[in-house]
Amino acid sequence: MSPTLIDGDNVLVCKVIPGARLFNLFAVMRGEHVRIYRTLGLRKIARDDVVVFNTPYPNGGENMRMHIMKYYVKRCAGLPGDSLLGGRVGEISPVYIPKAGDSISFNHENYLLYYKLIAWEQQGKVEQRDSLVYLNGEVLIGYRFQKNYYYMIGDNAEYSQDSRYWGLLPEEYIVGKAWINWKSKDPFTGKFRWNLPKENIGMPVPVNEHPYSALHLLETSSN
Repeated sequence: MSPTLIDGDNVLVCKVIPGARLFNLFAVMRGEHVRIYRTLGLRKIARDDVVVFNTPYPNGGENMRMHIMKYYVKRCAGLPGDSLLGGRVGEISPVYIPKAGDSISFNHENYLLYYKLIAWEQQGKVEQRDSLVYLNGEVLIGYRFQKNYYYMIGDNAEYSQDSRYWGLLPEEYIVGKAWINWKSKDPFTGKFRWNLPKENIGMPVPVNEHPYSALHLLETSSN
């Protein structure tokens, strides 16, 4: 997230903006999939917000799982209902970001974009065989999403592991909006940095002007 945040920065997170989450902490620590509830927040996450969230794939692989002790901080570049051009590494085809209630039909491209999200929502196995998509062995003609998703990208996008690599982020994984860089310590020298910025975190970096992302906002959500 350089230059917005650098190694050694300690960030206060404002949970009241999206609303605090309620879930079974002990079940999550056991690696179980849990239902996550959210209290009423001040507002929804917006484009250009710097967001702290649970890493969706803490152990790599293709199975999304919330790890309560592993976090990313990235900038929100796409909201539920948005379409982005250049949203995947090495490809320029549009990426649609689903919102709850959206329905899709299946082709190969949609399968590659969304099978991990569907597998997470349904806690099942999604696979494609002979041009057909299967959920737990049953043919899946189409799908209606149950959750909202977001597209996250690092400000230092040339070196950032973000939605271009691991995909879209479920709303349930969002902890809150990064608010204040309250302490910073050089990880190499151990010395505190005292010249911290006085303003809150999150000065806008317009998506279409991002120096490395090559993202273009084609359509925006009406929400």
